[in-house]
Amino acid sequence: MPVPILKLPFLALKVVIACGEDTELLVLSVCSRRADRAVKVCERKPSIFNAHSKEIKRFNDLEKFQLLLPETDIDMKQKLGKRSDLTIVVSDVLALSFCVGKLLRFKLNIDRLSNIDQYKGYINYLKVDGTCIPFIFSNNRLFGFWTERVDGLQFLVKYFEKNFRLEDCNFEFKDSVPDMKPLVCYLNTLPKRTENSVGNGVGVEIVSVERDATLSHSDYKYLLETVTHDFESHLKTSKDFKFVGQIAPQRLFLFKAPWFNLECLLRCKSEYVQVYDSEFTNQQLRGFVERWSIGELSHFKYVRVHLKEDLNFNIILKDINLRVFPMYIDESIWAPQQHPQMIQSETGGRVQLSGHFKVFIFDKVW
Repeated sequence: MPVPILKLPFLALKVVIACGEDTELLVLSVCSRRADRAVKVCERKPSIFNAHSKEIKRFNDLEKFQLLLPETDIDMKQKLGKRSDLTIVVSDVLALSFCVGKLLRFKLNIDRLSNIDQYKGYINYLKVDGTCIPFIFSNNRLFGFWTERVDGLQFLVKYFEKNFRLEDCNFEFKDSVPDMKPLVCYLNTLPKRTENSVGNGVGVEIVSVERDATLSHSDYKYLLETVTHDFESHLKTSKDFKFVGQIAPQRLFLFKAPWFNLECLLRCKSEYVQVYDSEFTNQQLRGFVERWSIGELSHFKYVRVHLKEDLNFNIILKDINLRVFPMYIDESIWAPQQHPQMIQSETGGRVQLSGHFKVFIFDKVW
């Protein structure tokens, strides 16, 4: 017959705890405050990071978060040889997914404090970095509440960065939300994740929009014009979607983008552009190369466009005043109209044009 450990007198409970394994003590810690206090009195410090991933999966998201709270200033790479990363999903409920390799993963949802009465469940007041925050575990989901969602986002990103040396942070946009602008403004205050920024705090690796996202045209345009981090979109827009602004991300990856035309490319501020499933023609790309040849568009370093017709450099380079450099090519590989070309603009900029089938590649040499 199992012994009801939590009903033992406190001194007896301390004896049991003194002999317990770390994983068992983790389970006890989340069972009751009394058991958690006994674990601390015994000076046992079980760590969730010493548990096996199979054991950690036994805990729900509230329990995982509670077990994380005692952990402070943990260098994941040094302690575990693993990176920690954070994915922020912007939808009707703002969700943060914290991940440490394959060891630990949990999701924390952020909502406004004014909405707390809409949730069923017991309110747990947890002290996070010295601040008492209300949380509710409802329908197997963990919710935390702040005055504004962006306040909660800022607070938690700082918490994970400070205590777990968080480096990678990704944003996914799924829905149009009333607080889109303050969320994007906060996003743009975060630095870009680069190889040189490793070890220097949190950085945004990529901002993405899913294929089935329910973004309004105005919100999607706002993201294109405002987000400065690397931006990847799989959104399948309606046929009436048109864009006439300036695209801001440094690196742009667009899938299913029939709306992206020559005018969009000419106004694009991005250094790296990759566009798939576009309606581009060779004649339109000729307009792009012609503008580049006179010294404009020098900010582009790499452009890759999937055309709606076969690539033809005879059309793209026709009647453009360019210096063309000889290149050795294996003519058995390339169609005559698709031979790679090394060209130079009037201002001395040099690029290699290449591609195959319906793919055009513009690659800056200097």
